[in-house]
Amino acid sequence: MSMMTVKKHVSVSGRIVWHFLLAVTGLFIQQTDVEAGEWGLGVAGVGYQPPLIGANSENAMLPYIYYEGDRLSVDFQQISYRLIAAENFEFSVLGQLRLQGYDPDNNIALAGMEKREPSIDAGFSATLSKDWGALGIVAVTDIGDVYNGQEVGLFYSFPIPGNRWLLEPVLGVSWLSEDLVDYYYGVSASEARPGRPEYQGHSALNIFTEISLTYELTTHWFAFGGANYAFLDDSIQDNSIIESNHELTSFLGLVYVF
Repeated sequence: MSMMTVKKHVSVSGRIVWHFLLAVTGLFIQQTDVEAGEWGLGVAGVGYQPPLIGANSENAMLPYIYYEGDRLSVDFQQISYRLIAAENFEFSVLGQLRLQGYDPDNNIALAGMEKREPSIDAGFSATLSKDWGALGIVAVTDIGDVYNGQEVGLFYSFPIPGNRWLLEPVLGVSWLSEDLVDYYYGVSASEARPGRPEYQGHSALNIFTEISLTYELTTHWFAFGGANYAFLDDSIQDNSIIESNHELTSFLGLVYVF
């Protein structure tokens, strides 16, 4: 069983959009000659601490679907298809949910702000794996016509396998376009209030680190968990609606692999 990492930027509001992933997965598999692969179903508990002023931590229990074949992979909020699958190099196209955003009706400190919605991204990933670890790049753009921006991430991971477990620390940087930062973190002129001046977002470079663990309980049952910490660029921090310099996501789950 390969590593199953719950992606960052998980928001409780993403539960609605999550069903889109299931529908697209079923359609894709119906219309494509997909080889027999490894299926898994389970549940994941996710906690997310937004950096927004007045925001409480968000927690959700979400269904978890997992599939790993020679080319096609489905993992929580992402579908990817490997166009190149060499021994040490992979190149994939992907679609994923950006489970980000907020509802000001749930946060009095954000009264007068417009609701920020989750979206759908598409792009590619490339990974080079050697004995010293793996170097990768992931580049996506908004195809949901929500924030109309892009994100590019560079990461290094060093999987540490054990007899029944796999530990995977990750370190990386993520570039966010001006449109993405402005939509999710900016303050428009109509949203400005005393003590909350207008703020137009600029492109940002966030640093993130993640650690995850998968443990084989039995032949079919696997437990997984971990955390992702993202340190926010000054272009995000220098904003009256931001009170924290970081975002933190944690996850814990159980999956049955058929």
